[in-house]
Amino acid sequence: MAAAAATDEAAAVAPSGDTTTTTQATSLLNLRPYQQHCIDTCLTKFESGVRRQAVSLPVAAGKTVIFSHLLSKIKDPLPGASKVLVLAHREELLQQAQKKIRDVNPHLVGLLRAHS
Repeated sequence: MAAAAATDEAAAVAPSGDTTTTTQATSLLNLRPYQQHCIDTCLTKFESGVRRQAVSLPVAAGKTVIFSHLLSKIKDPLPGASKVLVLAHREELLQQAQKKIRDVNPHLVGLLRAHS
C-alpha cells in the first residue's frame, strides 16, 4: 500500500508511474487528487475522534504539502492552542516544512531549533 492513515483505511494512494515532482504538479490551490483525498480522509477521521493519525506516502508525493494544508483545517483544541510542533532529523526537512507552511499559511510560521 503506497499510503495509509493510522486507521484501517487507506488515506491516499499515489498513482503508480507518476513521475511528476510535487513542486511541478502542486500549486497552493491545486492539490493532486490523492493529496486532497488524504486531507479529506484525515479530517473525516479527526472529526470522528481519531486523534493519532499517520500518513505514509512515497518520496516526492507531497507529505509536507498535505500537512501544510491540514494545519489550517483542524480546529484548535482549546482557545489559543494553535501551535504545531514539527520534528525532523534533518535541517533540510525543517526548512522544507517551514517554506511550505509559510506558502500555505504565512501567519503560522515560527522556528525554534535545538542546538547540540
